[in-house]
Order: sequence, then C-alpha cells, then structure tokens
Amino acid sequence: MSVKFRITLVAALFLVCASLAISVFTLRAQRASLQAELVRKVELALSMLSELTEPSLVPGDTVRLGNIADRVAKGEPERVMVADRQGVIIADSKHELYDRTIAAIRTVKQSGRRNIARKGNIWEGAAPVRDYRGLMAGIVYVTFSTRPMDQALMESTKAVLTFAGVAILLGILVAYGLGRYLSASLVPLLAGIRRTASGNFQSSIPRTGMIELDEIGQAFNWMSGLVGRQVQILETLNQLATSLTAAKTLEQFDSALHSACSTLVEGSAFLLSGDPRTGVLTLLAEERPMRRVTRTGAAFLAANERRAIRIGRNAELQPGYEVAEGVNLDSGIVAPLVTPYGETVGVLVAQFDPVQRSSPDEQNEAAVLAVANLAAPILATLVRSWTQEKVLETLKEVLLPEAVPQPEGLELFACFEPAEAPSEFGGDYYDVLPLGEHIWGFAIGDVTGHGLDAGRYTAMAKYVVRSFALEYRSPAKTISQADKALAAQMDELHFVTILFAVLNVREQNLTYCCAGHPPGLLYSPASESFRELQAGGGLIGYGLSTRFEEETVNIQTGDLLLLYTDGILEARLGNEQYGMERLKAVVSDNARRSLKNIARAVTDDVRNFTGNLVRDDMALLLVRVVERPDGNQEQGRLSDLTDGES
Repeated sequence: MSVKFRITLVAALFLVCASLAISVFTLRAQRASLQAELVRKVELALSMLSELTEPSLVPGDTVRLGNIADRVAKGEPERVMVADRQGVIIADSKHELYDRTIAAIRTVKQSGRRNIARKGNIWEGAAPVRDYRGLMAGIVYVTFSTRPMDQALMESTKAVLTFAGVAILLGILVAYGLGRYLSASLVPLLAGIRRTASGNFQSSIPRTGMIELDEIGQAFNWMSGLVGRQVQILETLNQLATSLTAAKTLEQFDSALHSACSTLVEGSAFLLSGDPRTGVLTLLAEERPMRRVTRTGAAFLAANERRAIRIGRNAELQPGYEVAEGVNLDSGIVAPLVTPYGETVGVLVAQFDPVQRSSPDEQNEAAVLAVANLAAPILATLVRSWTQEKVLETLKEVLLPEAVPQPEGLELFACFEPAEAPSEFGGDYYDVLPLGEHIWGFAIGDVTGHGLDAGRYTAMAKYVVRSFALEYRSPAKTISQADKALAAQMDELHFVTILFAVLNVREQNLTYCCAGHPPGLLYSPASESFRELQAGGGLIGYGLSTRFEEETVNIQTGDLLLLYTDGILEARLGNEQYGMERLKAVVSDNARRSLKNIARAVTDDVRNFTGNLVRDDMALLLVRVVERPDGNQEQGRLSDLTDGES
C-alpha cells in the first residue's frame, strides 16, 4: 500500500470522523435549543394564561374561564385547562375533563410551584395562579405538541447529514489528489476542527498556500460561521425573551428590543405601538409622540399584508420611503407585530446604515421577524396593562375626588384609604351634589368586583343616581329608579350597595335610603348619642322590584353625619371584625375635632386593630351642620372649638 494511498485513507477516515463529530454536536445543540425553546413557550403560555384567568378565578366565573381556555387553545397550545385551588378542573378547551383532576395539576396543588415535563409526544405545564394576596387562586394547565420540534430536528438532521456527506466526498477526492502534501498541510485544518468542535465558532482556518486545502478551509470557515450565527441567534432570542418578560414598562421593553436588533442584525430598532390600519401609531419613547400613517406607508403595508417590508436600493421599496409620519428609512425592515390571536399591536422598525448595507437580505428579514413574533404577545400585555392603569387613574379621580364642595351652613370632608395589599380599583365611591337652594344630596356606594369592570359599573351607578336625584329628590324614588336602570346594564355577577341622603340645611331635616349598604351614623353631641340610618331596602342592580323605603330625621346644628363603606366595619383581626361599636367609640371620642382628624382617627384605629393589614378599601364621607342659612348659628364653627388640629 503506497504512502499516498495511506495518507489518503487516513485523511478520508479523519474527515469522516470530523464530519460525524460536527454533525452530532450540531444536532445535539439544535435539539437542546429546540427543547429549551419549547419549554420557554410553555412557561410564557402559563404566565399569560395566569394573567388572563386570575380576575375570573377569584369570583369563580366558569363561563369566562371556559371562553379564555377556548380562545388560548386556538393559538399554539394543543390543550388548555383551568382548575380551582383544590385542583378540580373547571374549564377545558377540549370540554372533556370537568370536575376531575390530573397528575400534573395535583403536583402543582401539593407543591405550589410550576411543573413542566415531557410525556410522550407532548410537553405539558401547570402553574399556580396567585391572587393579589399571593395566595393560590387556582391552577392553569397547557400542553404543546412535540411534533413541530421533532420535524424541525429531522429537517436539521437531513441538512447536516447531507452537508456531512458532501464534505466527506469532497475531502476524499481532495485527499486522494494531494495525499503526499496532506501530512504537513492538515495541521491547521485539524486545529480548526478541534476548536469548532469545542464550541468556538469564531475561529478560522488560515491559508496554507495549497488551493485545494484552502478551499476546504474556506468551506469549513463558512460552515462554522453559519452554525455559530444560528447559535448566536438562538442565544440572543433566549436572552430577549427573558428581558421582555421581565420588562415592567414600555421603555424597558423598547430598550430590550433595540439591544437584540443591534446584536442580531447590527442595526438600530424602535417600536411603533398600535394598529397602523387605524391611521395612527405611538412611538415608544418617554413622550410617546403620535405618528400618522397613510395607506401607502410601510407600516400600513406590513400590518395589512402581515409580512415584513424591506426598504433599500435593491429592495421592494426604495430608499427614503416613509414608514409613518416623520419616520423615513434609506435601508431597513418593517415587520408587523401580530399576536397568536391575530391582533396587530404595532410594527418593529429595524434601521441599517445605508452606506454599509444598502439593502437588507433574507437573513436580516428572518431575524427581525423572529424578534417581532416573540415581542408581539408581550407588547400586547404591556400596552393593555398600561392602558388599564391610565383608565383606573382617571376613574379614581372622577369617583373619589380629593376636593369636595363646602356648602353654606355645612362642613364636609371625604377621604379614601386603599387596602395595604396591592389590588386593583375596588369600586368604592362618594358623591356630593346640589339639589336646590340649601338642599344637598350625599351618596356613598360600593360595587362588587375589582378592576375596569368595577370602575365602569361604579361610574355608571354614580351618574345614574345623580340623574334620578336631580329629577325626584326623594332618596327612595331615586334608588328605586336607579335599581331599574342599572339592572338593564349590569350583569348578574355585579351589584351595588348605596346609601343616599338628602339634607335640607334650612329646615334641618335629613331624608335617606340605605340600599344594602352599611348603615350611616348620625351623632348628636348634645345628647352624646348615635342614630343608625338603616331604613331602605336590599341591593340594587338586580331589578327585582324591591320596595325601597326612606326615613326623615331631624338634624341639629353641631350634629355629625358619617357615611362609610364596608372596608371599615368588616376589617378583621383573625376571626374578629372591627364592628359598629368600635366605630361609634372612636367617633364619640373625637366628635369635637375637625372632620379631617375624625376621619384620620377612624382609619388609624382600623389599621391599629388589624395590625396595619387592611384587606379592603375604606371610603369616608363626613358632614357636620355648623349653621343655618337664615343666620342662626352656633358660636362659631364647631371645628374652631377643637384642639387646634387642621
């Protein structure tokens, strides 16, 4: 056997082994990456499903939970289930397992922690849903098929094996023709293979001066760079998913996307939030300026056609093309942000240096689309959360104004104390409205539920009561008409408690109706006695033709009217409630102080009683008669007789 043949045989065997090693390493890395990506999909689906189901789990809204499960299952998950805190399934996208439980859900119920595992051809995940107190309100469960991952792995296997076969054949031919030179020339090639096999995809094989070997080295460098590029993209997308999930603000979200695009496509990036087809977008910046969009703009085209649009010298659109008002690109890509449910939430704009890159290529487009697909559902959640916060802030300003009127002859003070535990808008409100000369209406109410639903019904209740109060003035008639009007608008899971009172300052009488609300208190400092204002009727919002009654009581100069919500009486320390007697004692002890300090004394006493853990919001409305409009009055305002506190 000739030396040349031996060298050729050794070289061929070496190339076979090297190709197989690289193939195995590449396939193992691809499998690990695909598996990790699928696990991240399960984790992201569980996080999003927990956020969607938590508001409906607390009241046990099985209809809404079922709708959520069906809607989410239309995306990538194969199956979606929601269980209560006992692990009993109450919603199933396949409508099979109701009032039962499964092993994965039982595991989460026992451990209280997220559980993700592969079983056969599916990846299943289950996670606890926490309420605002951090307690388990229920359990969500999703499954994803492994078929896409297996198919992708099979396609990668075919491609790698094909490439390995071609490389082996090419190596054998080159080795046979240049066998006598290989012993001295293969050293750089072997060194490069070792470095690549160890995970160093940045290394390259230097030229040897031999054309054939240099061609092999260049092909190997290209392959190494391609594999390294794909690994870098997967790592960057993994880091981006972590950063986007951890983003708390739109600015943090935009910054994470900019960093990812800088790494993946070596360009700058920014987000335009909203659906371009509405004609306007919002630039995610601190000022959030609005940008108009025409039907010829790249943003509109990308969203309308659900595809990426390239801008550049040899691209679909020419340099200088308008994306949106004030945004023009010479070289870049505009990709739509579309959620798994088909909702367009914005566009991602990647901008390149036109000198260094006059036109983006397919690889740039694929990277930008990967980022856009990853960002879309998270951006939708962030925008929805930000919008809800703004709406709730506005509702609080309308329903719980810091300043209340100060009518002639009266002294008024109102306050709202939120619960210690973080929560959404709670549904408490108070209102003061003029009904005529020296006649004033006072309302305090509480709508069941939290968040935007509670805020919407609370605003509705406030202005419905206002409108009927201006028409009838009678508290009972006002409440009765409000009950009918609200019943036609509210769903069966919501109701309202309200106390509405009309005070005639000149005639010194108070007429009220208490509809399912904690009774008001009328304190007389002259006799140091309380009168509970509890005449009225049941809850409103059901429209059950309940008879509402009203009562008229005399009120004297110096008398104190206290209206409040159930967050005060029902505050707890263990199994013990704060209760009416404690409230009366605090009011009696502080009756001659200013209204502000009376309110402060009540809320401070409630917090002291509960160990500063108030679980429900507290609203207070205090009214004191200080003089009569006809000029008869006490010797100065009663608040002036206090200890000087403001």
